[in-house]
Amino acid sequence: MKHQDGLVLNTYNDLPRKAEASLAAGCPYLLVFGWQTGGHDNNYLYRYLPNETWGGEKSLREALEKVRQIGVEVVPFFNGTLANIEMPEHKQFGKDWEAITRAGHPYYAGNWARQNFDAPTRNREMLHHEICPCDEHRTYFLKTARRIVQDYGFGNLQLDQISEKMLPCYNELHHHAHPDRAYVDGLAELLSKTRGSLREANPEGVMIGEWINDFTAQWLDGSWSWRQTDFPEPVLYTLPWVMMSHELDALEDDEANKAFAYKLYLDMKIDGGDSPITKYPQFAAHIKRLADLRRRAFDYYVSADFCDEEGIKLIQPRKVMAKVFHNSASHKVGIVIAEFGGEKCDVVLKTKWKSKQSRIHVESNAAEPCEILSADELKMEIKPYEVRILCIDEQ
Repeated sequence: MKHQDGLVLNTYNDLPRKAEASLAAGCPYLLVFGWQTGGHDNNYLYRYLPNETWGGEKSLREALEKVRQIGVEVVPFFNGTLANIEMPEHKQFGKDWEAITRAGHPYYAGNWARQNFDAPTRNREMLHHEICPCDEHRTYFLKTARRIVQDYGFGNLQLDQISEKMLPCYNELHHHAHPDRAYVDGLAELLSKTRGSLREANPEGVMIGEWINDFTAQWLDGSWSWRQTDFPEPVLYTLPWVMMSHELDALEDDEANKAFAYKLYLDMKIDGGDSPITKYPQFAAHIKRLADLRRRAFDYYVSADFCDEEGIKLIQPRKVMAKVFHNSASHKVGIVIAEFGGEKCDVVLKTKWKSKQSRIHVESNAAEPCEILSADELKMEIKPYEVRILCIDEQ
């Protein structure tokens, strides 16, 4: 909605229009940055307040209600993990919450504000300090989160950088019995209470974190995890319950198909996040077909665990991939085959997965559902940018 330098791209009045564009591509969640006062990435971790020039809290709540009626949920950005040391609030009380190294120095958190205002520091990478989830900070964090989720009516939350940090803290003001557990114990209490507060406001609400670890993922519904199609197999295979995302821009049909094959959520930043996806109707239609495919193969894909290439061997052209998903509870298997080169091709899939019936149901984003004969070796013609799921019932 707003850049770091304060450039306004959308106001609260634009949220319904953005929601309609998102839903047109089959995407029911809209993640918004820069919804608060100041440019995005400024004022950390203070002043997560509605923009008065956009109509303030009243206009925000009205816009969110319209969006919800459309069928879309808005997920607002909130970073409570670091502080801009030039903020008056930090100088008054936030400085006492800083995580301190064994040598007695703060942990420097980088220049996330992108040098968009005069900050008298000798090194702009020292502009932000890491904040320890100590008792006083947790109280402030929870108060802010409740205001965002409950008072403003978002009902969802994105916790920026929450899964990136696990620092020992030697700040004597915090009285840590075990400095190495400062973040472990602090985040365990913080995330549990934040999730509880969110679910009070919206039982179906989601809490998204930035980056991935199996500790914070216990309380998160998913992760904002940048670009992940290069080699996500180790994480997906060992932690199939951790929901990861992949960043892509418009016209990246190939990346969208790869992400689908890995069951990665799509973090779509159209024109870097400045434009609605419907600006590119063909790409929006491609994403919508993938979203529909996802729903049609729910038991074989969404509810199934990533098993990489267990029991299969794909003999294929260079730009086709296949991944296996196993739903052990319902004894269902989904084999995803995705073409990402934009060319029609013939593939041969050797598989050890057996259907209880003689036929396998096939769902596709580029063709009508069909059935094929079950066999140890399956020959198929794949269309350009087609994704298909072979739905196998083991029992």
